[in-house]
Amino acid sequence: MKAATTRRAAKLAERLFALPQLLQNRRWSQKELMDYFGVDRKTIISDINRTSGRPISSFASSTTSGIGISQRRCRK
Repeated sequence: MKAATTRRAAKLAERLFALPQLLQNRRWSQKELMDYFGVDRKTIISDINRTSGRPISSFASSTTSGIGISQRRCRK
């Protein structure tokens, strides 16, 4: 059990370290980030919130708007 927790923490640390660097170079959609890191949408949003200190709307489009300095909000 401890080994699984350690692996999970290591993967989280890798994502949190890489995410700001990736977003600095270009805009990424949530879908692209999900595919790149192999995680679900909830995890990507949580990681972005942790690194930016600013919550991303859960209604943001994962395909039409990239994540960067500005975030478009989509209506349902």
